[in-house]
Amino acid sequence: TQSRSSAASDVYKRQVLTRLQATNEPMQFEDGFQYEEIPSDFMDLIFEIADLDNSKSLYAPFETTAEQSLYAALEYPDKEIRIESMGQLTHHLLRKFAFAQAQNVHCSYTYCLSNNSTVKKDYYDTSICLLQPKMQVDRITDTTIEQSERKHVTYKEHLYIKHMIECLNPYGKGYMVMGKGPLFRRKEKEERKLLIENNWVDAVITLPSKLMKFCPIPLVLLAVSYTHLR
Repeated sequence: TQSRSSAASDVYKRQVLTRLQATNEPMQFEDGFQYEEIPSDFMDLIFEIADLDNSKSLYAPFETTAEQSLYAALEYPDKEIRIESMGQLTHHLLRKFAFAQAQNVHCSYTYCLSNNSTVKKDYYDTSICLLQPKMQVDRITDTTIEQSERKHVTYKEHLYIKHMIECLNPYGKGYMVMGKGPLFRRKEKEERKLLIENNWVDAVITLPSKLMKFCPIPLVLLAVSYTHLR
């Protein structure tokens, strides 16, 4: 049985070869050339902590190119997967999932916080979201750190969290990996209070730096659930 990363690599290689053949490009790769897919670190973490075996539907509200959802489809091709993406057009995303032999995928070129989102509320068993924090270089230590709070910046992480919760069914679970800012920024005190008072938070887990290959700074995993306290 192929591993997830091996299967994903095969999917992408088939896509690349298909495109080259369609444009009649000669296969002139250098020795040692290897096509690399985006790391599966985020979904590997979700596979470990979420009960996806017993989840019938999965919602990804903020995908860029849908690689993370593709890993989920490779592992669970029969599950219902709903994707919203502003990074790639729907027909291209559907081709990706066709290669993965996913049987029940719904994609839309929509922004999850906009009025034209058609995602069902109170419906999904699982929702997942990866929000990479903005970073900066510390002038004193010359190391990469999470960008400090900016006075005139509007932060949207809590809007995504609230949207995820609204789309979960009464037994649903949501998982968001993000920077630590939403948990500590002063201007988001009321949003944190709302999460606690409504008993929506299952867990907050600090992830060490470089656990995700694509991010050199510590991240936070927030696990939420839809409870009767709305």
